[in-house]
Amino acid sequence: MNFDSYPIEVALVKGGINKSWLIKPESNWTYWSVQAESLHGIKRETLLQEGIDAGIVVDEINAFLADEFVVYSDAPQWDDDWINILYFAVGKTKSFYVHSVYELMSEQEKLSFESYRQQFVEAKEFNLHRAKDDALMLSKAYRLLRSNN
Repeated sequence: MNFDSYPIEVALVKGGINKSWLIKPESNWTYWSVQAESLHGIKRETLLQEGIDAGIVVDEINAFLADEFVVYSDAPQWDDDWINILYFAVGKTKSFYVHSVYELMSEQEKLSFESYRQQFVEAKEFNLHRAKDDALMLSKAYRLLRSNN
């Protein structure tokens, strides 16, 4: 199987703890987008040298999410596809679902949530398009939303 897109980095935040992994490409993950690299700033060579084998990443995700059934994302379709590719590559089935964080919010709350995120972007508080910072920004915006409601 040849994938045109595959996960290169995964990050999760749970209970204030952040875990992130650079993923070493599987042998059949050969496609590389220079345009995507310019967004996230991760070189394929970096993944090959510093990335963690997909099987180890999956085992560590499973351990971190042992008691979780839902993971929330601001881009669940993309994130779920990449997680499924990761798990497929190692022959495992994920035990959680990826849902939209927006399902947890009213229309007004969505506006406030996006406002918080925009403030973080403008303040350059997070390195955009890096999984760890994206997950931390999402978590911080959601915590602010809940603390102000």
